[in-house]
Amino acid sequence: MNLFQILAITGLLFLIVIEWLRVYRHQIAVGSPLFRSIIWLAAIGFISFPDSLTYIAHWLGIGVGANLLLYLLTLAFLAVSFMLYARTVQLSRQMTQLVRHLALSQPLPPPSAKKVHP
Repeated sequence: MNLFQILAITGLLFLIVIEWLRVYRHQIAVGSPLFRSIIWLAAIGFISFPDSLTYIAHWLGIGVGANLLLYLLTLAFLAVSFMLYARTVQLSRQMTQLVRHLALSQPLPPPSAKKVHP
């Protein structure tokens, strides 16, 4: 095992521990940390056995494991981008509804007319 593998695996294990400490302290629900832990464990597996990614890539008809990783990361990036865009639009619509509700329920008084002194 080379230095990169040792440092990367140690860092990823540290991330997994932090995820589950947050769950243990009741700060977050279990779903997200479980998903992230699975991703981190897969990364640990591919870092530990780098040829396995190339084997999977050949099995799928992709020449090199690095290309498979690039394709997967590109798809993940696009999925997250679309999800964040949809969430931004949803939050914008909610904010518009909230502002409309506040404007109708608590209207601001009209500005007072300025008196001009001759």
